[in-house]
This record gives sequence, structure tokens and C-alpha cells, in this order.
Amino acid sequence: MIKKELIREILLENREDAQSIHPEDRNIELKDGACYVLTGIRQCGKSWLMISHMQKLASQYGWDHILYFNFEDERLLDMDHLDLNQILEGFIELTGVTDPYCFFDELQNIEGWEKFARRLADRKMKVCITGSNAKMLSREIATTLGGRYISRMIYPYSFRELLNTSGWKETDLTQLSGRKEALLNKELRDYFERGGFPGMRNSPDPSGYMTTLYQNIYLGDIAARSLISNTALLRILLRTVAERIGTAVSYNRLANLITSIGEKTTAATMIRYLENARESYLIFSIGNVIGSLEDRQGKQKYYFMDNGILRMLVSSNAALLENLVAVTLYRKYYSAAELDQSHIFYYEKGVEVDFYISDTRTAVQVSYTVNGTDSESTVKREVNALLALKKANTVPVERMVIVTYEKEELPEQFLHEGIELMSLKELMLDNTL
Repeated sequence: MIKKELIREILLENREDAQSIHPEDRNIELKDGACYVLTGIRQCGKSWLMISHMQKLASQYGWDHILYFNFEDERLLDMDHLDLNQILEGFIELTGVTDPYCFFDELQNIEGWEKFARRLADRKMKVCITGSNAKMLSREIATTLGGRYISRMIYPYSFRELLNTSGWKETDLTQLSGRKEALLNKELRDYFERGGFPGMRNSPDPSGYMTTLYQNIYLGDIAARSLISNTALLRILLRTVAERIGTAVSYNRLANLITSIGEKTTAATMIRYLENARESYLIFSIGNVIGSLEDRQGKQKYYFMDNGILRMLVSSNAALLENLVAVTLYRKYYSAAELDQSHIFYYEKGVEVDFYISDTRTAVQVSYTVNGTDSESTVKREVNALLALKKANTVPVERMVIVTYEKEELPEQFLHEGIELMSLKELMLDNTL
């Protein structure tokens, strides 16, 4: 049992923290009268978003109506769900307010949290919860919460969000001088290689920040939370996945690859470790659009949630580009409310196509350039794959797109095939896929 004196002390400390932070406005609206579960990878900005919302409420109602409790505190290691009501009691003793707006950061650290959250919502209290584990969106927990909470997935900065935090205005993007174009290209390259974690952008040591963040994710959010003792195997697996961005791999294939370098493992272990990595939002995966359910789950393409983490593991421009396209599509088409429903796939049956978007019937190939030294063979490969998919008629294709890093043009012989070329900058700024 956690002492109430400690609860009150943490409540006061957390309030001071929330008052002193100046979060960036991410233009993500949280309505005053709704309850939310905000999830996403560690350090993606969930807490900043929540604190921004509580600051707006505090400006209207005062801080005595704002209950903020952060469960990422070593003094709470022995806390369990039976202690949760003491937070409310401690807050009432401090303020005299019985119906505050409640904000709970990383509440998933307490097993059984969902019943507490359900009870608060049943009492018509307004609650916002953050967490760094996808189990918070599981069907079992969604059933317990009974539709009383709105689920929102929070990501690291998009490129447009990054530009907003750097002072870029919409007019800057529509009326580009040569100098501004060069500055925008530099911003894009930085985002391409370093990713969009808010804390990294403000850190005096971005590289050190990313190294620490990655270690915290795989050692803390994945290994410790999932009771994985062989952290060396986990590290090797994540690097192996990173080295195969854009390639569909099975659990057996991964197990064989890792065993071949001296770390004996099994497909069952790969399944468990990869699921743990997915639950921590470090990676996500897509399946073959025409495969059976068993095939889709057994042979997938894996991507990392942020290019900054991937860049620590591989240096390939091609891998970074495909990963960033995958993340962009995932952000647009993934819905936390739909849980496991997928709208993004790859295609593999006689021919391989990087992405297929079922909602818009769009096939997408990703190539860092189609105008390089092997441009003729590259463009033929990309174009022929798209045309073969459309001709096969196994899935409906209404649009075909090749995404390249720079703005490029198709060779003349392919201009009448109905294929669009889109630069990464166009995708990042307009996202018309």
C-alpha cells in the first residue's frame, strides 16, 4: 500500500512540472467533455499534448480543478490497482475539489488500470490517459472500457509539424525563393535521417538522445515489461529486421538468419519478441494483400515507427525512404478505433509491389531514384511491377505511383502508362496518396 503522504507529494510535484512546461502546439484537438486514451511510442509527445490540454483547462477553471499524476516514478514501483483511489482521495484533501479533470500519464504501468478508468468514466468524470503500450488498445481492454474512451494514436512529429515548430508558415511553402527552397531541402534531409521525436529536436545532443531513447525502448518497454532476459537476442533481431526493410520475411526465416550468426533461436521466440516490439510501438508490419490470413501473419514486411531510430541501425537511403513512406501511409490510414484492421499492404504474387492501399486502390513503388547510373533497369523494374499488378487484376488498381527522393521525370517511353512520379517532399507536404 502506497502512503497517502507520498501520493499528495507526487500530486504537488506533478502540478509544478505541468505548470513549468511549455509544450509545442501540435494542432491535435482534445475536446473538453470527452475521455481519451492516448497511445504511441515512448517520447513521441503524448505527455506534451496532455499537458498542453490541461494548461488550457487550467486557464479557464484554475489548477485546483486539474489532477495530474505521472506513474513513471520509481517511488511507485510497489503500487497496484488498489492504491489508485488514493490518488483521488489525496487530491480532494489538497484542493477540496471532488470532480477534477483527471490526467494520468503512463497509467498502463498499473495492472488492472482499466477497471479504475471505467469507474471514473461511469461517474461522468473527464479523464485523459497516456500509455506506451498497444495492449491499451486490445479488444479485452476496449471491452472493459465499454466505449467510454476515445482512442488516439500519437506519433513523433510529421514533417509539416516539424516545420511548424521551426517557424515555417504556409506562405513560406507556397512561395519558395531559391534560398527558402534550399532551407526546406535541408529540413527534409534532417527529418529523413533524424526523424521527428520532439525531445530530439530540442536536445543539445541529438545523437545521444536517440541512443538513450532506443535503449529505453528495447531494454525497458520491450525487454523488462515482457520479461525478456536475452536482450542480446532482442538487439540482434531488431537489427536484422532493420537490415531487411522492404523485404517480406517469415518467422522461420528470421530465426534461421539469427541462428546462422551464432545466436540459436526459434520461430516461436521470433513471434514473441516481434509482438513485444509491436506492442511498444517500435515497429509495425504489413501483410500481403492477396495472401491468406495465415500467410499475412506469417510473412510480413516490418518498418520502424521513426526514421531516427532506423538510422541508428542502417544507413541505406533506400531503406530510409521506404520506411518513411510506410510511416506516412500508416499515420494516414491506421485507426486506433479499428484496432487490428489494416488498410495498407504489400503485393507479392509473381511480382512484388511495395505498397497497396485498399481504401484508394493505389499501388505504390518506392525507389530512391529512377535517374541514377542504373536508371534504365530501375525504372523498368518499378514500372513493369506496377503494370503487371494492374494487368493481373487480382486486386483493383485505379492509381499507380512511384515515390522518389528528389523530383524526377519518367523516361519518355513510359509517359503514357498512367504512372505518376511523386517526390518525397510532395508526399511530406501534401500526402495525396
